[in-house]
Amino acid sequence: MVTTGEWARSADVIVVGSGIAGLAAAAAAASRGASVLVLEKSREIGGTSAYSSGEYWVPNNRFLRAEGIVDPRDDCLRYMARLSYPGFYDPGSPTLGLGRNEYELLEAYYDRGSEAVDHLDEIGAVASRFSPDFDQIMGKPEYNAHLPENKVTFGRHLLSLGGTHTSGQGAFLIGGLRDYLAKTDTAILHSHRVEHLLRNAAGEVIGVEASTGGERKRFRARKGVIFGSGGFAHNKKLCDNFIHGRLYSSTAVETNEGDLVRIALEVGASLGNMGNAWFGQIPIEEAIGQGRMDYMMYFPWGDSMLMVNRYGERVVNEKAPYHDRAFAHFYFDPTTKQYTNQVLFMIYDSVVAETPEQEGWHKVRRPIPPVGQFPDYQIVAETWEELAAEIDKRLEKLSGYTGGLRLDPEFRQTLEETVARFNRYADAGFDPEFRRGETPHELNYSPPIREGLKNQTLAPFASEGPYCAIVLGAACFDTAGGPRINAEAQIIDLEDRPIPGLYGAGNCVASPAGQAYWSGGTTIGSGLIFGYIAGTNAVKEREKASA
Repeated sequence: MVTTGEWARSADVIVVGSGIAGLAAAAAAASRGASVLVLEKSREIGGTSAYSSGEYWVPNNRFLRAEGIVDPRDDCLRYMARLSYPGFYDPGSPTLGLGRNEYELLEAYYDRGSEAVDHLDEIGAVASRFSPDFDQIMGKPEYNAHLPENKVTFGRHLLSLGGTHTSGQGAFLIGGLRDYLAKTDTAILHSHRVEHLLRNAAGEVIGVEASTGGERKRFRARKGVIFGSGGFAHNKKLCDNFIHGRLYSSTAVETNEGDLVRIALEVGASLGNMGNAWFGQIPIEEAIGQGRMDYMMYFPWGDSMLMVNRYGERVVNEKAPYHDRAFAHFYFDPTTKQYTNQVLFMIYDSVVAETPEQEGWHKVRRPIPPVGQFPDYQIVAETWEELAAEIDKRLEKLSGYTGGLRLDPEFRQTLEETVARFNRYADAGFDPEFRRGETPHELNYSPPIREGLKNQTLAPFASEGPYCAIVLGAACFDTAGGPRINAEAQIIDLEDRPIPGLYGAGNCVASPAGQAYWSGGTTIGSGLIFGYIAGTNAVKEREKASA
């Protein structure tokens, strides 16, 4: 939209969204002397970031270097590329098999991450540290510490000072940025929904049009516009069209409706990674009728516990990282022509149900209820036959949310065979199907709940009931697709050319991580690093003509 209209307000840089991506961009720009205006759609700042654990994944950070730990660049890039683009990964290629732009995004993440963290610390916006995990000062092990490309198994997870690593820690991260910006020439306007970009006759982005209080207003950006407005988790149309299967919930704030997808298409941006999200699992029955959920199932609790599909078959390592584990829900069976794992059933026995978790592990235990509590979403039966019958009854009630999914007629028999096989694996301490309990990550998040096990993640099911089940579906923190960016955080067109004056970072753009969740903090890390890059570069732009 070309405009010569009046401006409600002007600034060097306009930032859309006040989560970590937007506020990191605003801080980077303001610290370099730019006037900054932040437009937030919601009545509150912080977006999903404020509700998050606040952790950010930063390779080669200064805390690692201070400990004398080397994080080799080439190895880290191989690690990132292998997980982000497994279908293209080629360790012998100069770009590791990736497209040039995708490879340069990984380079930028590695090369600029520590710079971003250090700068935000130096200006007093975010004071970082290792993200501690109980008594482990350097935190938990990497989610994929076992891969040969990963040479650093601890210490890439960072956290801001204040609070602990748990849901809501992100409020400290956002609070630090907010307090810093309050000391600068930065205004944050709430309840402003940006709907269009404004361009001059040369096609350069020079501002935005936003709606607020029933009015439409135009805001002038002399140098650039940066979007950090969140993904499209709460836009059902976009999710249904792009995600490869059904999402049942999201922890994203409800204002994350993918506004930038439409806005950027209007100016010729190319889209990428639209089928991906930051995935996890959720009890379907908890999610029904709700908007934003306050959690997903991160690290499944219990040793005599497994997950099966409608046929009674195990289909995934139940202890795998939440993002990777959730991909099992999107498997399409070319023979049956079904998403056979759309719904999975978490099965566990009375030992798991009735053993209290250790202090501080309540978040990991969830959704298995605390001892003595019996929520409606937990199915309980005395025998395997009764459990199968109760699960099928529950599916009948949920048919409107599952496409009429029901158990296979042989479910009960197959489930009993699956459990018997699982019990043999537990007795041996080795799971030949999914190699459960062999990685540092799985062991870290599966503390022993009984003695005498050869593998602390595997225990035989009790020979008698009661047995329990929870119906699980795929969920997400937020989506991970949108307009594509380059290594300078500029939004690019179909020919990979930057759209003048337009930047993006965070979940509103195509994630530099592709389909991967490298380890805890990848989501926040991506927003922080590329938000910083966007803010740094927008300030360098020349002032653009307003007509």
